[in-house]
Amino acid sequence: MFRRSFLHWFAPLTLGLSACAELDSPATSPESPSPGEGSLATTPQPQHAPLAEDAAKQLAASNNALGIDLYRKLAGKPGNLALSPASISFALTMTYAGAARETAAEMKRTLHLNGSMVETVDSAAKLSSALQDPKNPGKLRIANRLFGQKDHAFRQDFLERNRAAFGAPLASLGFKQEPEAARRTINEWVEQQTEKNIKDLLPAGIITSDTRLVLVNAIYFL
Repeated sequence: MFRRSFLHWFAPLTLGLSACAELDSPATSPESPSPGEGSLATTPQPQHAPLAEDAAKQLAASNNALGIDLYRKLAGKPGNLALSPASISFALTMTYAGAARETAAEMKRTLHLNGSMVETVDSAAKLSSALQDPKNPGKLRIANRLFGQKDHAFRQDFLERNRAAFGAPLASLGFKQEPEAARRTINEWVEQQTEKNIKDLLPAGIITSDTRLVLVNAIYFL
């Protein structure tokens, strides 16, 4: 049995928000709740059509290249090493869904992606759905969620892409008012999604009053 948690993308203020702000669609206003806002119930994972063979090969090549890059960076450290390139790619693809211009170009290059952002998100979503197929031997659960400051306006395109592709709606929290309470809420949600096997994903002090968006990805594999 293998249990491991991954916090792939934590964007307190800069990269995640600057990328979202560059989208061309209108932002959601603080007065207009976003999809899933305010609810921390279990979110059903969307079901997608099977991934085409050529798209699967292209995504596999990207994940393999990213994995090699990560291994080269981490292999020199003492001790055992376990990492999930595909899982890291999922979380960064969720972030990539809100990127544009230079940010998007840098992410695309680092993740070794080919094709458009829409094609990349579609392929990653289909792969995520296939990995969680109940017919598969073993049990794999991927929990994705966006947690945003409750009075901050986020781009609707970014929110909708993540909700539709990865089952990751936005939940509103009061980072500015009670950062520690927000951290506990996120950790409790992750624990719930992973059958209480992943606890305290976010360590104390990582959430501050400057935090505006937290993108969480956690994996449970039995």
